Amino acid sequence: MTPEWWTDANVNKALISFIASEIVFEINGGIEFNGKYPMTILYSLYYELSKRYPHSHITGIKHEFASFKVQLIIRMLSLTVGKDTFRIGIQRFISDYKFKTYKSSDFWNAITIQAKADNSLDSNLSIITIAESWLKHSRLPLVTIIRDYNSETAIVQQKVYLRERPHDVPDQDKMLWWIPIALTRQDSVNLLNPRTCTWMKMTRQMQISNLPSKNMFIIVNPEEIGPFPVNYDDNNWNMLSKYLRMEAKRESIPVYTRAKLLHDAWNLAYAGELNFATALNVTLFLKYERNLIVWNPVFTFLDQVGKRLEKSSISRKFENF
Repeated sequence: MTPEWWTDANVNKALISFIASEIVFEINGGIEFNGKYPMTILYSLYYELSKRYPHSHITGIKHEFASFKVQLIIRMLSLTVGKDTFRIGIQRFISDYKFKTYKSSDFWNAITIQAKADNSLDSNLSIITIAESWLKHSRLPLVTIIRDYNSETAIVQQKVYLRERPHDVPDQDKMLWWIPIALTRQDSVNLLNPRTCTWMKMTRQMQISNLPSKNMFIIVNPEEIGPFPVNYDDNNWNMLSKYLRMEAKRESIPVYTRAKLLHDAWNLAYAGELNFATALNVTLFLKYERNLIVWNPVFTFLDQVGKRLEKSSISRKFENF
């Protein structure tokens, strides 16, 4: 198969990388990745695409990150429609376009056909609609969850994720995505079925219901199903922080999700979206954490914050922390 035009090349490269990664996981559980997939490319993407001026206008870097993003979109869609459905859709696509040229839309349409045949996608939705909402923007979204603990509902909001300040990127008010809102809750924190996610349409906010009681936390986008960070109200963050410090319970939260909570909290604080006191509280469980996957992003954060606090009145307190 050959991409019809150079604009389709990113999908081709990303699909090959995704299939290669899936094969590695099938063979040996991904042991040779040493816990770095998909986190390495995901963290790089979070950092680069949240700058005021991504890529610094270097074409080669821009194409590389575009390919990374497509690969993570493919992974997101595979998880949300189901890996078996996605695999059969890929097989259908390869069979139909063997020895031919193809457009990226041909690939997305093949997945749509299989997903609808397997009843894993709403009849009024298509994969290309979802994919294009991610592909047309050179940014990623930030999802914020504001819970109403009395009614056991929450408002879900989306906006452009910007880590560097000031947040004055042109046309950011026009950027919206189709976002899978998959969540786990404290009473079933290790039970995750991405296929049961609710799709947030290209709208600024929506409401979700049937959440747990006020004494239980929720985690949205566990295991980094989609390439987007998640912020919560202070109460939910506090419950997460306390739970992570419980030796007997912490490891019920999967390792990639623990890493995500830590990574999101620090980056959101750095972006001005979260109080640094809350972010620091989330790190307290590291005293007991022994998994390298969770620790990987920590040293970068400490270095970044340390440099900003250098020679300030609170630098010594931060060093002691």
